[in-house]
Amino acid sequence: MKMPLETAMILYSAHWLTAGRVPEGAPEHPYRLTHQHHPCVKWAAASAGNYRWLAQHGLALCERYHELTRRLRARDEAAGKKPRAVRRHKCEAHIRFLAAHPIAGLDEQTPFAVAIGPAELPRVAVYRDDGTLDAHATYRKYASAEQAYARWQRRAARGGAAAKRLKK
Repeated sequence: MKMPLETAMILYSAHWLTAGRVPEGAPEHPYRLTHQHHPCVKWAAASAGNYRWLAQHGLALCERYHELTRRLRARDEAAGKKPRAVRRHKCEAHIRFLAAHPIAGLDEQTPFAVAIGPAELPRVAVYRDDGTLDAHATYRKYASAEQAYARWQRRAARGGAAAKRLKK
């Protein structure tokens, strides 16, 4: 499960962008600034409300990872196999520390960032009645099998790897 790692990286990057450093007392091996121009990093650094939401989301992802390892252990035990270890995600300590040390700034949360390329966004964008982009619905549409197949076909038409597989 890679999302807790990406969450920790974004939270650290928010500190680098807003304060130029990580908070004192950070766990060993804090992440350096990465992907500073990525829409999600910019969004997390834009307000304390965004940062806090992401930290809570990261902790929920870590809890889900822990529950998954518990279920896998129970399944192994029921099947008579050597049980796996019940684990905490390696990034959980970082995310807990970062959640306790939010960035300074506006408390208000801003609309979620969308990291879909400008060529693809118009095809999948979903707008609310008030004209604002609905990030959740847009990502659901982007990830749908129908849209993924359409993207694959467009790449094949341009002569990408998909076209080479079609010729085989």
